[in-house]
Amino acid sequence: MPNHLSISQPKFNFGKLNANPYTRTPSNLDPNLSTTGWSRPSGTFTNFNGISGTRAIAFENTSADTSYVTLNLSVDEAKLLDIASFSFYHRSSPTGYNAYKLVINGIEVGSGSIFVSSGNSLQHTGTINVANAVSGLSGNVTVTLKLFGGLKGALGTFRMDDFVLNGYTTATENWSPAGYRYGFNSMEKDDEVKGGGNSYDFGARMYDSRVGRWWSRDAFERKYPDLSPYHFAMCSPLIVIDPNGKENIIVASYDGGGKDKYKFINSALLQASINKEENPKEKTTILLMTFNMTKEQMEWVREEANKLDVKLVEISSTEQIVNYINSRNIYTSKYSSKRENDKITDLSFFSHGYSEGMNGSSSIEPAHGIYGIGSLDTEYDFNNRTNEQKKHDSYTFDKDDVLSIDPRAFKSKSNCDIYSCNSATKNINGESLVKSFSKQLPKTVTSGYVGRTDYIGIYGWYKGNEKVMPADYLPVGGQQSNGNKSFKVTYKNGTKI
Repeated sequence: MPNHLSISQPKFNFGKLNANPYTRTPSNLDPNLSTTGWSRPSGTFTNFNGISGTRAIAFENTSADTSYVTLNLSVDEAKLLDIASFSFYHRSSPTGYNAYKLVINGIEVGSGSIFVSSGNSLQHTGTINVANAVSGLSGNVTVTLKLFGGLKGALGTFRMDDFVLNGYTTATENWSPAGYRYGFNSMEKDDEVKGGGNSYDFGARMYDSRVGRWWSRDAFERKYPDLSPYHFAMCSPLIVIDPNGKENIIVASYDGGGKDKYKFINSALLQASINKEENPKEKTTILLMTFNMTKEQMEWVREEANKLDVKLVEISSTEQIVNYINSRNIYTSKYSSKRENDKITDLSFFSHGYSEGMNGSSSIEPAHGIYGIGSLDTEYDFNNRTNEQKKHDSYTFDKDDVLSIDPRAFKSKSNCDIYSCNSATKNINGESLVKSFSKQLPKTVTSGYVGRTDYIGIYGWYKGNEKVMPADYLPVGGQQSNGNKSFKVTYKNGTKI
Protein backbone atom coordinates (compact mmCIF):
# COMPACT_ATOMS: atom_id res chain seq x y z
CA MET A 1 0.00 0.00 0.00
CA PRO A 2 1.43 3.46 -0.85
CA ASN A 3 2.34 5.83 1.95
CA HIS A 4 -0.31 8.31 3.06
CA LEU A 5 0.90 11.74 1.85
CA SER A 6 -0.54 15.24 1.89
CA ILE A 7 -2.48 15.26 -1.38
CA SER A 8 -4.10 18.69 -0.89
CA GLN A 9 -3.05 21.55 1.38
CA PRO A 10 -4.67 24.87 0.45
CA LYS A 11 -2.86 27.99 1.65
CA PHE A 12 -4.78 31.25 1.90
CA ASN A 13 -1.87 33.66 2.42
CA PHE A 14 -2.51 35.83 -0.64
CA GLY A 15 -3.72 39.09 0.88
CA LYS A 16 -7.30 40.26 1.27
CA LEU A 17 -9.95 39.17 -1.17
CA ASN A 18 -13.69 39.34 -1.63
CA ALA A 19 -14.66 36.54 -4.04
CA ASN A 20 -16.52 33.25 -4.54
CA PRO A 21 -15.21 30.77 -5.47
CA TYR A 22 -11.80 31.07 -3.88
CA THR A 23 -9.68 29.96 -6.80
CA ARG A 24 -6.16 30.21 -5.46
CA THR A 25 -4.38 26.93 -6.35
CA PRO A 26 -3.71 24.71 -3.30
CA SER A 27 -0.08 23.88 -2.56
CA ASN A 28 1.44 20.39 -2.10
CA LEU A 29 -1.22 19.00 -4.45
CA ASP A 30 -0.78 15.44 -5.74
CA PRO A 31 0.23 15.69 -9.44
CA ASN A 32 -2.69 13.44 -10.38
CA LEU A 33 -5.24 15.89 -8.92
CA SER A 34 -6.50 19.29 -9.97
CA THR A 35 -8.96 21.66 -8.34
CA THR A 36 -11.20 24.62 -9.05
CA GLY A 37 -10.78 25.82 -5.46
CA TRP A 38 -13.24 26.39 -2.63
CA SER A 39 -16.85 27.53 -3.18
CA ARG A 40 -19.96 28.23 -1.10
CA PRO A 41 -23.70 28.40 -1.96
CA SER A 42 -23.94 32.19 -1.56
CA GLY A 43 -21.95 35.15 -0.34
CA THR A 44 -18.20 35.67 -0.72
CA PHE A 45 -15.00 34.66 1.03
CA THR A 46 -12.67 37.10 2.72
CA ASN A 47 -9.39 36.95 4.68
CA PHE A 48 -8.67 37.27 8.39
CA ASN A 49 -5.61 36.57 10.48
CA GLY A 50 -4.52 32.95 10.25
CA ILE A 51 -1.78 30.91 11.93
CA SER A 52 1.78 32.24 12.39
CA GLY A 53 1.05 35.59 10.76
CA THR A 54 -0.56 34.10 7.63
CA ARG A 55 -4.06 34.68 6.33
CA ALA A 56 -7.09 32.40 6.91
CA ILE A 57 -10.02 31.99 4.57
CA ALA A 58 -13.21 33.26 6.20
CA PHE A 59 -16.93 33.78 5.61
CA GLU A 60 -20.01 34.96 7.48
CA ASN A 61 -22.94 32.76 8.49
CA THR A 62 -25.56 32.36 5.78
CA SER A 63 -28.25 30.27 7.51
CA ALA A 64 -29.73 29.80 10.95
CA ASP A 65 -29.39 26.03 10.57
CA THR A 66 -26.31 25.13 8.58
CA SER A 67 -23.65 26.45 6.25
CA TYR A 68 -21.01 24.75 4.17
CA VAL A 69 -18.00 25.20 1.92
CA THR A 70 -16.88 22.82 -0.82
CA LEU A 71 -13.52 21.88 -2.30
CA ASN A 72 -13.85 20.35 -5.77
CA LEU A 73 -11.11 17.94 -6.86
CA SER A 74 -10.64 16.25 -10.21
CA VAL A 75 -8.80 12.91 -10.43
CA ASP A 76 -6.78 12.32 -13.59
CA GLU A 77 -7.89 9.68 -16.07
CA ALA A 78 -6.69 6.14 -15.26
CA LYS A 79 -6.09 7.12 -11.62
CA LEU A 80 -7.92 6.32 -8.38
CA LEU A 81 -7.90 8.40 -5.20
CA ASP A 82 -7.92 7.10 -1.61
CA ILE A 83 -8.37 9.59 1.26
CA ALA A 84 -7.15 8.41 4.67
CA SER A 85 -7.21 11.42 7.02
CA PHE A 86 -7.64 15.18 7.28
CA SER A 87 -6.83 18.18 9.49
CA PHE A 88 -7.33 21.96 9.58
CA TYR A 89 -7.17 25.05 11.81
CA HIS A 90 -10.50 26.60 12.80
CA ARG A 91 -12.22 29.33 14.78
CA SER A 92 -15.74 30.79 15.00
CA SER A 93 -16.84 34.09 16.48
CA PRO A 94 -19.13 33.89 19.57
CA THR A 95 -22.17 34.19 17.29
CA GLY A 96 -20.89 31.52 14.87
CA TYR A 97 -21.21 27.76 14.54
CA ASN A 98 -19.62 25.41 17.09
CA ALA A 99 -19.54 22.05 15.27
CA TYR A 100 -18.58 20.60 11.88
CA LYS A 101 -18.94 17.51 9.68
CA LEU A 102 -16.67 16.58 6.79
CA VAL A 103 -18.40 14.81 3.90
CA ILE A 104 -16.63 13.34 0.84
CA ASN A 105 -18.80 12.34 -2.13
CA GLY A 106 -21.84 12.11 0.16
CA ILE A 107 -20.07 9.96 2.81
CA GLU A 108 -19.55 11.47 6.25
CA VAL A 109 -15.93 10.83 7.23
CA GLY A 110 -15.49 12.89 10.40
CA SER A 111 -16.97 15.44 12.78
CA GLY A 112 -15.98 17.54 15.77
CA SER A 113 -16.20 20.82 17.67
CA ILE A 114 -15.20 24.26 16.39
CA PHE A 115 -13.14 26.60 18.58
CA VAL A 116 -15.37 29.55 19.52
CA SER A 117 -13.55 32.76 20.49
CA SER A 118 -13.59 36.53 20.03
CA GLY A 119 -9.79 36.55 19.62
CA ASN A 120 -7.65 35.89 16.56
CA SER A 121 -6.08 32.55 17.50
CA LEU A 122 -7.11 29.31 15.75
CA GLN A 123 -7.07 25.74 17.03
CA HIS A 124 -5.97 22.60 15.16
CA THR A 125 -8.13 19.49 14.80
CA GLY A 126 -5.14 17.18 14.88
CA THR A 127 -4.88 14.51 12.19
CA ILE A 128 -8.23 12.70 12.05
CA ASN A 129 -8.51 9.34 10.31
CA VAL A 130 -11.62 9.06 8.18
CA ALA A 131 -14.45 7.25 10.01
CA ASN A 132 -15.76 5.64 6.81
CA ALA A 133 -13.42 4.50 4.06
CA VAL A 134 -13.28 6.66 0.93
CA SER A 135 -11.29 4.73 -1.64
CA GLY A 136 -11.22 4.10 -5.36
CA LEU A 137 -12.52 7.60 -6.16
CA SER A 138 -12.33 8.71 -9.77
CA GLY A 139 -13.42 11.67 -11.85
CA ASN A 140 -14.85 14.56 -9.82
CA VAL A 141 -14.54 14.40 -6.02
CA THR A 142 -16.48 16.74 -3.73
CA VAL A 143 -15.13 17.55 -0.25
CA THR A 144 -17.71 19.44 1.83
CA LEU A 145 -17.20 21.00 5.26
CA LYS A 146 -20.62 21.45 6.90
CA LEU A 147 -21.04 23.80 9.88
CA PHE A 148 -23.86 23.70 12.42
CA GLY A 149 -24.79 24.31 16.06
CA GLY A 150 -24.11 27.30 18.31
CA LEU A 151 -25.83 30.70 18.44
CA LYS A 152 -25.77 30.95 14.62
CA GLY A 153 -26.17 34.71 14.52
CA ALA A 154 -26.37 36.49 11.19
CA LEU A 155 -22.98 38.20 11.73
CA GLY A 156 -21.11 35.14 12.94
CA THR A 157 -17.82 34.45 11.12
CA PHE A 158 -15.93 31.18 10.56
CA ARG A 159 -12.19 31.03 9.79
CA MET A 160 -10.20 28.11 8.38
CA ASP A 161 -6.50 27.70 7.60
CA ASP A 162 -4.08 25.00 6.43
CA PHE A 163 -6.75 22.46 5.40
CA VAL A 164 -4.97 19.14 4.68
CA LEU A 165 -6.17 15.92 3.03
CA ASN A 166 -3.91 12.87 3.36
CA GLY A 167 -4.03 9.82 1.09
CA TYR A 168 -2.65 8.67 -2.23
CA THR A 169 -3.49 8.09 -5.90
CA THR A 170 -2.90 4.84 -7.77
CA ALA A 171 -3.31 3.59 -11.33
CA THR A 172 -6.59 1.82 -12.20
CA GLU A 173 -6.50 -1.95 -12.73
CA ASN A 174 -7.93 -2.01 -16.23
CA TRP A 175 -6.34 1.00 -17.91
CA SER A 176 -5.02 -0.05 -21.32
CA PRO A 177 -2.44 2.04 -23.19
CA ALA A 178 -1.88 1.55 -26.92
CA GLY A 179 -0.51 -1.89 -27.75
CA TYR A 180 -1.63 -3.41 -24.45
CA ARG A 181 -2.40 -7.10 -25.00
CA TYR A 182 -5.27 -7.33 -22.48
CA GLY A 183 -8.82 -6.19 -23.18
CA PHE A 184 -12.39 -7.33 -22.45
CA ASN A 185 -12.80 -8.46 -18.79
CA SER A 186 -9.02 -7.83 -18.43
CA MET A 187 -8.31 -11.07 -20.32
CA GLU A 188 -5.53 -11.59 -22.86
CA LYS A 189 -6.46 -11.11 -26.51
CA ASP A 190 -5.82 -13.91 -29.00
CA ASP A 191 -5.73 -12.00 -32.31
CA GLU A 192 -3.86 -14.50 -34.48
CA VAL A 193 -6.77 -16.71 -35.62
CA LYS A 194 -9.95 -14.60 -35.61
CA GLY A 195 -8.53 -11.06 -35.93
CA GLY A 196 -8.03 -8.22 -33.51
CA GLY A 197 -10.29 -8.22 -30.42
CA ASN A 198 -12.44 -11.17 -31.57
CA SER A 199 -11.09 -13.86 -29.23
CA TYR A 200 -10.06 -13.77 -25.56
CA ASP A 201 -8.26 -16.36 -23.46
CA PHE A 202 -10.03 -16.85 -20.09
CA GLY A 203 -7.76 -19.73 -19.14
CA ALA A 204 -10.36 -22.51 -18.97
CA ARG A 205 -12.09 -21.51 -22.21
CA MET A 206 -11.78 -19.25 -25.24
CA TYR A 207 -14.41 -16.52 -25.63
CA ASP A 208 -15.66 -15.16 -28.98
CA SER A 209 -16.73 -11.54 -28.45
CA ARG A 210 -18.49 -11.38 -31.85
CA VAL A 211 -21.27 -13.73 -30.73
CA GLY A 212 -20.91 -13.40 -26.94
CA ARG A 213 -20.35 -17.15 -26.53
CA TRP A 214 -17.73 -19.67 -25.46
CA TRP A 215 -16.33 -22.29 -27.81
CA SER A 216 -16.67 -25.08 -25.23
CA ARG A 217 -19.16 -26.08 -22.52
CA ASP A 218 -19.24 -24.44 -19.09
CA ALA A 219 -17.53 -26.70 -16.53
CA PHE A 220 -19.94 -25.22 -13.95
CA GLU A 221 -23.13 -25.47 -16.00
CA ARG A 222 -24.98 -26.96 -13.01
CA LYS A 223 -24.87 -23.49 -11.45
CA TYR A 224 -26.94 -22.15 -14.35
CA PRO A 225 -29.49 -24.88 -15.21
CA ASP A 226 -31.76 -22.39 -17.02
CA LEU A 227 -29.04 -21.16 -19.39
CA SER A 228 -27.09 -22.65 -22.27
CA PRO A 229 -23.72 -24.17 -21.25
CA TYR A 230 -22.19 -21.85 -23.88
CA HIS A 231 -23.59 -18.61 -22.43
CA PHE A 232 -21.34 -15.85 -21.15
CA ALA A 233 -22.37 -13.46 -18.36
CA MET A 234 -26.09 -14.27 -18.61
CA CYS A 235 -25.94 -13.22 -22.29
CA SER A 236 -25.26 -9.59 -21.25
CA PRO A 237 -21.49 -9.19 -21.79
CA LEU A 238 -21.64 -5.38 -21.65
CA ILE A 239 -23.38 -5.38 -18.25
CA VAL A 240 -22.20 -8.48 -16.40
CA ILE A 241 -18.52 -9.43 -15.91
CA ASP A 242 -16.58 -12.06 -13.97
CA PRO A 243 -16.44 -10.48 -10.49
CA ASN A 244 -13.28 -10.17 -8.44
CA GLY A 245 -14.34 -9.74 -4.83
CA LYS A 246 -13.15 -11.46 -1.66
CA GLU A 247 -16.18 -13.01 0.10
CA ASN A 248 -19.17 -14.99 -1.08
CA ILE A 249 -22.14 -15.08 1.30
CA ILE A 250 -24.85 -17.77 1.21
CA VAL A 251 -28.01 -17.49 3.34
CA ALA A 252 -29.78 -20.79 4.04
CA SER A 253 -32.41 -22.21 6.39
CA TYR A 254 -33.72 -25.48 7.78
CA ASP A 255 -37.14 -26.52 6.46
CA GLY A 256 -38.49 -28.23 9.57
CA GLY A 257 -41.99 -28.59 8.12
CA GLY A 258 -41.00 -29.79 4.63
CA LYS A 259 -40.61 -33.28 3.18
CA ASP A 260 -36.96 -32.58 2.46
CA LYS A 261 -35.82 -30.76 5.59
CA TYR A 262 -32.33 -30.07 4.26
CA LYS A 263 -33.04 -28.98 0.69
CA PHE A 264 -32.06 -25.36 1.38
CA ILE A 265 -28.96 -26.34 3.36
CA ASN A 266 -27.86 -28.89 0.76
CA SER A 267 -28.35 -26.38 -2.07
CA ALA A 268 -26.27 -23.88 -0.08
CA LEU A 269 -23.52 -26.49 0.33
CA LEU A 270 -23.53 -27.07 -3.44
CA GLN A 271 -23.31 -23.32 -4.04
CA ALA A 272 -20.39 -23.13 -1.61
CA SER A 273 -18.67 -25.98 -3.47
CA ILE A 274 -19.16 -24.20 -6.80
CA ASN A 275 -17.80 -20.95 -5.35
CA LYS A 276 -14.69 -22.75 -4.10
CA GLU A 277 -14.11 -24.42 -7.46
CA GLU A 278 -14.60 -21.24 -9.49
CA ASN A 279 -12.68 -18.90 -7.17
CA PRO A 280 -10.44 -20.90 -4.80
CA LYS A 281 -8.82 -17.73 -3.44
CA GLU A 282 -12.14 -16.26 -2.29
CA LYS A 283 -13.75 -17.05 1.05
CA THR A 284 -17.29 -18.43 1.30
CA THR A 285 -19.52 -17.93 4.34
CA ILE A 286 -22.85 -19.65 4.98
CA LEU A 287 -25.29 -17.76 7.22
CA LEU A 288 -27.56 -20.48 8.62
CA MET A 289 -30.89 -19.74 10.30
CA THR A 290 -30.89 -22.33 13.09
CA PHE A 291 -34.52 -22.11 14.23
CA ASN A 292 -35.95 -25.55 15.16
CA MET A 293 -32.64 -27.34 14.54
CA THR A 294 -31.31 -29.83 17.10
CA LYS A 295 -27.70 -29.90 18.29
CA GLU A 296 -27.17 -33.11 16.33
CA GLN A 297 -28.48 -31.54 13.12
CA MET A 298 -26.26 -28.51 13.60
CA GLU A 299 -23.25 -30.79 14.05
CA TRP A 300 -24.07 -32.51 10.74
CA VAL A 301 -24.03 -29.13 8.96
CA ARG A 302 -20.78 -28.10 10.65
CA GLU A 303 -19.11 -31.32 9.50
CA GLU A 304 -20.12 -30.73 5.86
CA ALA A 305 -19.03 -27.08 6.02
CA ASN A 306 -15.65 -28.13 7.42
CA LYS A 307 -15.19 -30.61 4.56
CA LEU A 308 -15.63 -27.74 2.10
CA ASP A 309 -13.47 -25.36 4.18
CA VAL A 310 -16.46 -23.01 4.41
CA LYS A 311 -17.12 -20.64 7.29
CA LEU A 312 -20.47 -21.33 9.01
CA VAL A 313 -22.17 -18.49 10.94
CA GLU A 314 -25.27 -19.40 12.94
CA ILE A 315 -27.96 -16.69 13.03
CA SER A 316 -31.31 -16.31 14.77
CA SER A 317 -32.94 -13.36 12.94
CA THR A 318 -32.95 -11.69 9.55
CA GLU A 319 -31.53 -8.57 11.19
CA GLN A 320 -28.31 -10.53 11.65
CA ILE A 321 -28.19 -11.16 7.89
CA VAL A 322 -28.07 -7.39 7.28
CA ASN A 323 -25.55 -6.94 10.09
CA TYR A 324 -23.13 -9.49 8.65
CA ILE A 325 -23.46 -8.09 5.13
CA ASN A 326 -22.63 -4.57 6.35
CA SER A 327 -19.96 -5.28 8.95
CA ARG A 328 -18.90 -8.98 8.95
CA ASN A 329 -20.33 -9.05 12.47
CA ILE A 330 -23.86 -10.31 13.24
CA TYR A 331 -24.23 -7.91 16.17
CA THR A 332 -23.78 -4.53 14.45
CA SER A 333 -25.04 -3.10 11.18
CA LYS A 334 -22.55 -0.22 10.92
CA TYR A 335 -20.33 -0.43 7.86
CA SER A 336 -16.91 -1.52 9.10
CA SER A 337 -13.29 -1.48 8.02
CA LYS A 338 -13.42 -5.30 7.99
CA ARG A 339 -16.10 -5.20 5.32
CA GLU A 340 -14.30 -2.42 3.44
CA ASN A 341 -11.28 -4.73 3.18
CA ASP A 342 -13.37 -7.81 2.41
CA LYS A 343 -16.13 -6.80 0.01
CA ILE A 344 -18.80 -9.19 -1.22
CA THR A 345 -18.61 -10.79 -4.67
CA ASP A 346 -21.68 -13.05 -4.53
CA LEU A 347 -24.75 -13.20 -2.29
CA SER A 348 -27.16 -16.16 -2.53
CA PHE A 349 -30.40 -17.03 -0.71
CA PHE A 350 -31.90 -20.53 -0.30
CA SER A 351 -35.18 -20.50 1.63
CA HIS A 352 -38.94 -20.14 1.36
CA GLY A 353 -40.35 -16.99 -0.20
CA TYR A 354 -43.71 -15.33 -0.73
CA SER A 355 -45.13 -12.95 -3.30
CA GLU A 356 -46.76 -10.74 -0.66
CA GLY A 357 -44.74 -9.84 2.43
CA MET A 358 -45.44 -7.59 5.38
CA ASN A 359 -45.03 -4.39 3.40
CA GLY A 360 -46.82 -5.60 0.29
CA SER A 361 -43.77 -6.76 -1.67
CA SER A 362 -42.21 -10.21 -2.03
CA SER A 363 -40.24 -11.57 0.91
CA ILE A 364 -37.87 -14.33 1.99
CA GLU A 365 -38.71 -16.41 5.04
CA PRO A 366 -35.61 -18.21 6.36
CA ALA A 367 -37.61 -19.73 9.27
CA HIS A 368 -40.68 -21.19 7.61
CA GLY A 369 -43.89 -21.81 9.54
CA ILE A 370 -42.75 -20.63 12.96
CA TYR A 371 -45.35 -19.72 15.55
CA GLY A 372 -47.97 -21.51 13.47
CA ILE A 373 -47.77 -19.12 10.51
CA GLY A 374 -46.97 -20.82 7.24
CA SER A 375 -47.47 -17.98 4.76
CA LEU A 376 -47.77 -14.23 4.51
CA ASP A 377 -50.49 -13.49 1.99
CA THR A 378 -52.77 -10.59 1.03
CA GLU A 379 -54.91 -11.19 4.13
CA TYR A 380 -51.97 -10.42 6.43
CA ASP A 381 -52.97 -7.26 8.35
CA PHE A 382 -49.72 -5.48 9.25
CA ASN A 383 -51.45 -2.87 11.43
CA ASN A 384 -53.28 -5.47 13.55
CA ARG A 385 -50.64 -8.13 14.06
CA THR A 386 -50.83 -10.56 16.95
CA ASN A 387 -47.86 -10.98 19.26
CA GLU A 388 -47.07 -14.26 17.54
CA GLN A 389 -47.06 -12.53 14.15
CA LYS A 390 -44.74 -9.82 15.47
CA LYS A 391 -42.31 -12.51 16.59
CA HIS A 392 -42.62 -14.08 13.15
CA ASP A 393 -41.64 -10.78 11.49
CA SER A 394 -38.09 -11.03 12.86
CA TYR A 395 -37.64 -14.12 10.67
CA THR A 396 -38.92 -12.51 7.47
CA PHE A 397 -36.53 -10.73 5.10
CA ASP A 398 -38.27 -8.14 2.94
CA LYS A 399 -37.87 -4.68 1.38
CA ASP A 400 -37.28 -2.98 4.74
CA ASP A 401 -34.30 -5.27 5.36
CA VAL A 402 -32.96 -4.62 1.87
CA LEU A 403 -33.04 -0.86 2.48
CA SER A 404 -30.81 -1.39 5.53
CA ILE A 405 -28.01 -2.91 3.43
CA ASP A 406 -25.02 -0.63 2.81
CA PRO A 407 -24.14 -0.69 -0.93
CA ARG A 408 -20.47 -0.12 -0.08
CA ALA A 409 -20.32 -3.69 1.26
CA PHE A 410 -20.39 -5.06 -2.30
CA LYS A 411 -17.68 -5.29 -4.89
CA SER A 412 -18.39 -3.36 -8.07
CA LYS A 413 -20.16 -5.67 -10.54
CA SER A 414 -21.09 -8.28 -7.93
CA ASN A 415 -23.96 -10.81 -8.11
CA CYS A 416 -27.01 -11.59 -5.98
CA ASP A 417 -29.03 -14.78 -6.70
CA ILE A 418 -32.27 -15.47 -4.81
CA TYR A 419 -33.46 -19.10 -5.03
CA SER A 420 -36.69 -18.47 -3.11
CA CYS A 421 -40.20 -18.66 -4.51
CA ASN A 422 -41.63 -15.43 -5.95
CA SER A 423 -38.58 -13.26 -5.26
CA ALA A 424 -39.16 -11.55 -8.63
CA THR A 425 -42.97 -11.74 -8.61
CA LYS A 426 -44.31 -8.18 -8.74
CA ASN A 427 -47.01 -6.79 -6.48
CA ILE A 428 -49.77 -4.42 -7.64
CA ASN A 429 -47.26 -1.55 -7.57
CA GLY A 430 -44.84 -3.36 -9.85
CA GLU A 431 -42.31 -4.00 -7.06
CA SER A 432 -40.55 -7.21 -6.06
CA LEU A 433 -37.75 -8.24 -3.72
CA VAL A 434 -35.33 -8.69 -6.64
CA LYS A 435 -36.13 -5.21 -7.92
CA SER A 436 -35.70 -3.75 -4.42
CA PHE A 437 -32.28 -5.40 -4.14
CA SER A 438 -31.32 -4.02 -7.54
CA LYS A 439 -32.30 -0.46 -6.62
CA GLN A 440 -30.44 -0.60 -3.30
CA LEU A 441 -27.35 -2.22 -4.87
CA PRO A 442 -27.11 -0.49 -8.29
CA LYS A 443 -23.74 -2.08 -9.21
CA THR A 444 -24.93 -5.60 -8.35
CA VAL A 445 -26.62 -7.91 -10.86
CA THR A 446 -29.62 -9.46 -9.04
CA SER A 447 -31.62 -12.51 -10.21
CA GLY A 448 -34.69 -14.36 -8.98
CA TYR A 449 -37.81 -16.21 -10.10
CA VAL A 450 -41.26 -15.05 -11.10
CA GLY A 451 -43.32 -17.86 -9.56
CA ARG A 452 -42.23 -20.84 -7.51
CA THR A 453 -38.68 -22.21 -7.30
CA ASP A 454 -38.46 -25.98 -7.70
CA TYR A 455 -36.09 -27.94 -5.41
CA ILE A 456 -37.39 -31.39 -6.41
CA GLY A 457 -34.62 -32.10 -8.93
CA ILE A 458 -31.60 -30.97 -6.89
CA TYR A 459 -30.42 -34.57 -6.24
CA GLY A 460 -29.05 -36.86 -8.89
CA TRP A 461 -29.97 -40.02 -6.96
CA TYR A 462 -30.66 -39.35 -3.29
CA LYS A 463 -34.22 -38.12 -2.59
CA GLY A 464 -33.33 -36.38 0.64
CA ASN A 465 -35.17 -35.67 3.90
CA GLU A 466 -32.74 -36.93 6.56
CA LYS A 467 -29.24 -36.40 5.17
CA VAL A 468 -27.02 -33.29 5.07
CA MET A 469 -24.91 -33.34 1.92
CA PRO A 470 -24.24 -31.03 -1.06
CA ALA A 471 -26.98 -31.25 -3.68
CA ASP A 472 -26.11 -32.24 -7.25
CA TYR A 473 -27.96 -29.39 -8.97
CA LEU A 474 -29.19 -25.94 -8.02
CA PRO A 475 -32.97 -25.33 -7.99
CA VAL A 476 -34.79 -24.24 -11.14
CA GLY A 477 -38.07 -22.56 -12.01
CA GLY A 478 -41.26 -24.34 -10.97
CA GLN A 479 -44.79 -23.10 -11.63
CA GLN A 480 -46.61 -19.78 -11.25
CA SER A 481 -49.97 -19.43 -9.51
CA ASN A 482 -51.64 -19.11 -12.96
CA GLY A 483 -50.25 -22.49 -14.03
CA ASN A 484 -47.56 -21.12 -16.33
CA LYS A 485 -43.92 -22.12 -15.89
CA SER A 486 -41.87 -19.92 -13.60
CA PHE A 487 -39.02 -18.00 -15.20
CA LYS A 488 -35.89 -16.26 -14.03
CA VAL A 489 -35.38 -12.50 -14.40
CA THR A 490 -32.28 -10.40 -13.88
CA TYR A 491 -32.07 -6.75 -12.82
CA LYS A 492 -29.35 -4.14 -12.60
CA ASN A 493 -29.82 -0.66 -11.13
CA GLY A 494 -33.57 -1.24 -10.87
CA THR A 495 -33.97 -2.15 -14.55
CA LYS A 496 -34.59 -5.61 -16.03
CA ILE A 497 -31.80 -6.74 -18.36
